Amino acid sequence: MGCRRRRFAGRPQGGGAGGNRRPRRRCRRRHGRGRHPGCTSGGNGTRRPDRVRRTPRRLPRYRRHGQTGAPADFAGRRHLPDARPRTEARGPRRDAAGPDAGHRCRPAPASRRQQLSVRRRAGRTAENGGEPALRKNRPDDGLSSAARPGRPEGSSRTVFPIDFVRRTARYTPDAPAAGDGATVWSYGKLIAEVDAMAAALQDRAGTDRPVVAVCGNNTLSHCTTVLAVHAAGGIIVPINARSSASDVGAQIARVGPHLIYTEPATAHLFAETSLPVIGGMPGLGTLGDAAALRAEFAGRNPSWPAVGMDDVNGIKFTGGTSGVPKAVEQSFRCVATLIATMMACFGFDDGDRHLCVAPISHGAGTFLIPILATGGQNRLVAEPAPGHVLALLESGEGTTTFLPPTSIYAIMDAAGGRQPAFPELRHVIYGAAPMPEEKVREARTFFRGRLEAVYGQTEMPVVMSILRAGDLADDRYLSSAGRATPFCRVEAMDGDGNILPPGEIGEIVGRGPLMMNGYFGMPDETARTIVDGWLRTGDVGYVDERGFVFLKDRLRDVIISGGFNVYPIEVENALVGHPAVRECVVFSAPDPKWGERVEAALELHDGAAAKADEIVAFARDRIGPVKAPKTIHIADELPRSPIGKVLRKDARAWALARKQSP
Repeated sequence: MGCRRRRFAGRPQGGGAGGNRRPRRRCRRRHGRGRHPGCTSGGNGTRRPDRVRRTPRRLPRYRRHGQTGAPADFAGRRHLPDARPRTEARGPRRDAAGPDAGHRCRPAPASRRQQLSVRRRAGRTAENGGEPALRKNRPDDGLSSAARPGRPEGSSRTVFPIDFVRRTARYTPDAPAAGDGATVWSYGKLIAEVDAMAAALQDRAGTDRPVVAVCGNNTLSHCTTVLAVHAAGGIIVPINARSSASDVGAQIARVGPHLIYTEPATAHLFAETSLPVIGGMPGLGTLGDAAALRAEFAGRNPSWPAVGMDDVNGIKFTGGTSGVPKAVEQSFRCVATLIATMMACFGFDDGDRHLCVAPISHGAGTFLIPILATGGQNRLVAEPAPGHVLALLESGEGTTTFLPPTSIYAIMDAAGGRQPAFPELRHVIYGAAPMPEEKVREARTFFRGRLEAVYGQTEMPVVMSILRAGDLADDRYLSSAGRATPFCRVEAMDGDGNILPPGEIGEIVGRGPLMMNGYFGMPDETARTIVDGWLRTGDVGYVDERGFVFLKDRLRDVIISGGFNVYPIEVENALVGHPAVRECVVFSAPDPKWGERVEAALELHDGAAAKADEIVAFARDRIGPVKAPKTIHIADELPRSPIGKVLRKDARAWALARKQSP
C-alpha cells in the first residue's frame, strides 16, 4: 500500500486476533494529511503508483496566516496539500517528478521527543538565533523603517517614543496637534518641524545622538524642541524655568550637554555658559533661533543612531526637597512604558484637548506624547494665571489637565465660591505632591467628579499607581494613591526585604519596565535605591486587600515623639481642615523630654485671621494630644521648590531660626 500515517503506533494491525502483520512504517517526509504525491512506495518498498490517493487541496499555511503573497522561496513551485513554507535552511521541497519520486520510506522516529527534535531542527536556523526563519518574510507595519527616517535595519520591531507621534501624523496629518495662543499646528506640520529641528540638533551638535538641555515656558517652540530630541534619538535634559541661575549652572556642569535650548524669559539662566545656545526667539542664542534653524533644515530627516530600548533617553533632576537634586537616567523603555500606560489607563482619544498649565519640563510634559499618540491636541499655556486657567476650563478649551495641588487651590480660590459647570472637562489629574483629605473632597466637588490622582517619582515616573475618578468617589480612598498600573508592581516591604501582607505598614517599593536605569554618576546611590530589582521609594505606607496604595509619609520625615511614630501627613490633614488654613507643613523640633516634638508652619487664606492657639486646639480635638503640633508658625508664604512643592527642610530651618531670634 501507499505511504500512510501510523495511527496506532506499536499496535498490531491486520487480520487475526494476534495481528500477524508487521506495523506499517511511516514516511519521514513531512506530508501532513494524506500521501505525498511522489511517494508511491509501500511499507515493504513495492511501488504501486496506481493506488495513490489524493486529499482535498488546502490553502498553504502562509495564506491561512494572513499573508497575501507567497514567500520568495515558493516562487514557481507547486504547492502541495497542507504545504508549509520552506526556508533556505530547510532546503526546497522536491517536486513529485524529481529524482526522489520513488524514494523508499524510512522508519518513523521512535519517540515523540525525537519527532519534536526533527521539527525544531527543520524549522529553525542558526543564523537567526533559533527564531523561525519565515518571520523574515512578513510584511513590515506602519512603524517600519520607511516611516522612520534613518532607522537602521532590524529596528522596525521596536517602538520608540517618537513613533507614537509619527503613527498619528501618518494617518491624520491635517488634524490639529499642538498650539499656543492663536497658533495651531496640524500633525503634518508638527512632524515636519520636529524632523527639521532634529536634523539641526544633530548637525550643530556634531553627533547623531545629541544631549540637549531644554529650558523654557510652555510654548510651541519648546514643545517642538522636546519632540525633536526624541526624533533624533538623543538625550533630553529638562531644566525648570523657575530654578535659580546657580542651580542651573550646577546641573549643566554635571551633565555636560552638547547644546542648550532656551527662551527670552529663561535666557538669563545661561548668561555665563560657554556651551552653544539655541534661542526660542529671533536674536537669541549663539546658534541663532529655533525657527531659523527649522527653516534652514526644512525637508531634511534626522538619522537614527544605533540605540536600544535600554539606552538613556532622558536625564531628569529630582525635586531636591531632601537635599541636592539627583540626576535620574530614564531609558527609552521607561518612557515608552509611561506613554503606553497613560494611553491605556486614561483612555485618551482624538477628542481630548490637553491644557498644559504646569511646566512641560516636568510632570505636565509627560502627557504630551500620550495625547499626540491618540490623536488629541496639546494646548500650551505660557502664563498660567489661576483666573485665566479657570476661564479656559470653563469655556471648554481643555478636556484634560495635569495640576499640582497648589495650582488646584489657586484655581478654586479664583472661582470666588461659585461652582463652575466645566461642560467639556474629562480629567483633572493631580500629582507631584500629596493632597490632604479635606482638600481632595473639596476639589472633587469643585471639578464635578473628574478629579484623579497619579503617584510616582522621577525614578519611576508619574504612573506607578493611578487613582481613577470612580474610585475617588468613595470616601474610603480620599487619601489613597490608587492602584498599581499594568506594567508596575507596587508593594510594601519591611527592613529585611520581605513583602508585607495587606494593611501592614512598610516602605513602598516598585518594580517593572517603568524603573530608571540609575542615577547619573552615582553608582553607590543607585545600589542603595535599587535593591534586588525593587526601587525603594523612601515613602512609608501600606497596600490594602484590594491593591490600593496608601502613603503615610516620607521615611526620613517620620517624627518619633515619646516613642510614638507621628506621620506629618496625618497632622497636615487635620490642620488644613481649619477654614483659615490654606496650606501647611509639619516637621520635628528637638525636645529635652520627648526627644522630638511636632511643630507646623502654615499659610492662611487671603483675608483670613486665626490665632495659633486656636489652630492647635482644633488639631488636638481631631487627632489627639500626641500628634497635635505643640507650636504653630504662621508664615506669609511657605518656601517652595521650583515645581511648587513646599520645602519641609527650609520651613523647619525658618521656624527654628524664628524661635531663637529675640
